[in-house]
Amino acid sequence: MEREKVVSIIVISLVIFALILLLGLAFGVFKDKKSEVKVRVVEQMWSGWTEKQPAGTEKTLTLSVGGIIKIDEDGFGDFKFRINKINNDGVEIESIGDKMAPGGNAGVDLYGWFTKENIKEGDVLELGTPTLDASLDIKIYVLDITQNKGK
Repeated sequence: MEREKVVSIIVISLVIFALILLLGLAFGVFKDKKSEVKVRVVEQMWSGWTEKQPAGTEKTLTLSVGGIIKIDEDGFGDFKFRINKINNDGVEIESIGDKMAPGGNAGVDLYGWFTKENIKEGDVLELGTPTLDASLDIKIYVLDITQNKGK
């Protein structure tokens, strides 16, 4: 009789532990929420109508999942990019604003649109507005990925 009580307590404890673990996974309690990525964003306007080109701007940001990169150049559109995933394979960056074309430096693809891509640490995402005579080129460099575990 005593042995049956001990076995019952052990089984109930294991079931409770399993339920806590499943609920934690279901609600993201054990999810890696503090991973961060450090990016450098370079914005460069150019025009084929003048020899003197405007100075570019550069900013460095540290973002976690859900973080937004906003491009602040007036007159070219509303360009925003969201960090969707951060893992060992890189960073998934998705366009959530006006459309941009892959490429840059006057070499954009006028028929394709950037939607989202996984960029590895040390790599760069190059985009441009789809025009031939003046453009805004954007480069997003993935400088560092930090994987922090826990909350």
